[in-house]
Amino acid sequence: MICDSIRHQISSERLRKDFEAICDFGGRVCGSDSEKQAVEFLRHELSRVPGGKLFSMKMNYDCWRGDSSIELADSSVIPAKALLFSPLTPKDGLLANVRDIGDGIEEDFRAAGSELEGKIVLVRHSYMFSPTHVHRMQKYAWARACGATGFIIANPWEDSGQIAGGLGVGVFKGQPIPGVGVAARAAVALSKAAGNNEPIRLHVKGQISNRTAETLFLDLPGPNKNYVAVSAHVDGHALAESAIDNASGVAVALEMARLFSSPSERKLGIRFCFFNLEEWGLLASEEYIAALSEEEKRNILININLDAVAGDTDITAMISEYPGLGRLVSAASDKLGIKVRPYCPITPNSDHYHFANAGIPALRLVAGFDKPNSNLRHVLTERDRRDMVSDDQLIMVCKFASALFCLTEEIDAENLRHKV
Repeated sequence: MICDSIRHQISSERLRKDFEAICDFGGRVCGSDSEKQAVEFLRHELSRVPGGKLFSMKMNYDCWRGDSSIELADSSVIPAKALLFSPLTPKDGLLANVRDIGDGIEEDFRAAGSELEGKIVLVRHSYMFSPTHVHRMQKYAWARACGATGFIIANPWEDSGQIAGGLGVGVFKGQPIPGVGVAARAAVALSKAAGNNEPIRLHVKGQISNRTAETLFLDLPGPNKNYVAVSAHVDGHALAESAIDNASGVAVALEMARLFSSPSERKLGIRFCFFNLEEWGLLASEEYIAALSEEEKRNILININLDAVAGDTDITAMISEYPGLGRLVSAASDKLGIKVRPYCPITPNSDHYHFANAGIPALRLVAGFDKPNSNLRHVLTERDRRDMVSDDQLIMVCKFASALFCLTEEIDAENLRHKV
C-alpha cells in the first residue's frame, strides 16, 4: 500500500516551514493584506506540485471592519474586540448597566429573565471543542430575546488575552445589539461595575464594504472521475496568528499535496480545497457545494477536512453521522497505532458540514476534543500562535489523513454513504 512508503516521506522540515510561513502573514482575517498574502503564498506553492491542476473560485462578500472599547464610570478604558458584524453604537456610545450572568448557558438566561432588559449582558466564552459547547451566537440570541441592549463575551482563561469571533452573516432578525469580546481581566472589572451598579459606555465603530475572497483548488487526477476532497480553510482572525485555527490544517494539506503528486501510485484522484470565508459562516464551501451537480457530488467519495488539527496530541474525527467513516477511522487507527476517536453527531463548525449535508461522507479532524485544558483553548484569542503547535503533532495528523486517503482506495466507497 502506498501509505507504507508515504508516511516515511513526510517532512517535518517542510511542514514546519510552511506552517511558520502561514503564521508569518498574521491572523488572515478576510479582507486583510494578511489573508491575501497567504492566498498568494499557497498559489505559488501549489503551482509547483507536479501534475497538479490549479484553479480558483472567487466570491463577493460583505466585509465588516470595526473597532470597539469600553469606558468605565471612572473614565478608564477597557480594550475590546468588536465581534464580526456587530451593530454599531451611537457616536457617543451605548450607556447602560452591566449584568454579569456567568457562563451564559440557557439556565443562566432563564434565571435572569427580565432583569436583563435594558442591560449590557456579560457572559463567558466556553471551550469550543466539546459536546457541551454553547456557541457565542446562541448566547447572543438569548441576550437579545431577554431585551438586553448590548453583549460582552469574556475569555475565561487569564493567559490568553482578548477573545474574537463573529455574530454570523445574516443572523440578525429583529433588533440586533452590539457585541464585543474582552479578556478575562476585563471581565473582573466589568463584574465589579455590575456589582456596584455603575453604568459603562460601550463603543463599537465600523463599516461594511464589498470585497472578493478567493478559494484555491488543486486537482491531482486519478484513473477515473472519483476522488477524495481534502479541505482546509486559509482565513482566520485578526488576533494573533491563527496558528492552530487554521495554519495547522493548511500546512498538513499542502504537505499531502506534495506527497501524493505521483499519479502512478494512486487509484484515486485528490482535490485539495483551500477554502476562504470559513470564519464568516462557511460561505465559500457552501457556495462551492451548491454549484456542484448531483453527478459531481457522487464523484467525491469522502471529504477529509483539516481544521485545528494541532495543539494537542489527541485527535478526534467528527464523522457527521456516517458510520462507515467511523469504521474507516478505526482501520486507520489500527494500521498506524494512532488513537483517533470518532465523534458521530454532525457539527456545523467547519467546511465539512456542507459536504455532509449534500450526501457526501465528510469528517473533520480536530485536536483536543473535550480537553478544555489543551492548547485549543487559545483558539480565537491572542495566544493562538505558532508556539502552541509542535512538529510531532503536525506529522501525526499528516500520517493519519494520508492513511484515510489510502484506505479509501481499498474499500467499497458506496458503503460509506449510508447515514445514521
